[in-house]
This record gives sequence, C-alpha cells and structure tokens, in this order.
Amino acid sequence: FDLKDSDGHTHDPAITSGPTPQISSYENMVPGQVARGFIVFPLGDGSDPAELEYRSSAGSTGTIAVPKPSP
Repeated sequence: FDLKDSDGHTHDPAITSGPTPQISSYENMVPGQVARGFIVFPLGDGSDPAELEYRSSAGSTGTIAVPKPSP
C-alpha cells in the first residue's frame, strides 16, 4: 500500500504496533476471503491524503480515493 497526497508525494506505511487488527504482508488470503485491518501512514503537518494505491502479490492493482473529513 502507498498513500499519495494532493501534492503527488507518496507515503509508505509505518511499521508500528498501532490499532488492531493490522494487516500483515506475510499472510495470504484466498479468493473471496474478507479481512479488516488498519494501515498507519505517518504524515507531516498540512499533508492532504488524496488516494490509496494497492498492489497484490498476484499483480492486480488499484486506487481508492481518500474521502475528505466532514467540517
């Protein structure tokens, strides 16, 4: 997973013991399996997250827009 901000900078996930459950890159999922977890990205002040990019070990890729928080 990579997080891109509105300026086009890419942020890598942190290796941390943050909220649980966490997604491990060492675990394989079978087709149809569902998982829920947290990925922590350290961002600097004023950074505006825009989209989350993902790549699977099988080669599939995708992008998910990051919703803006409500005022």
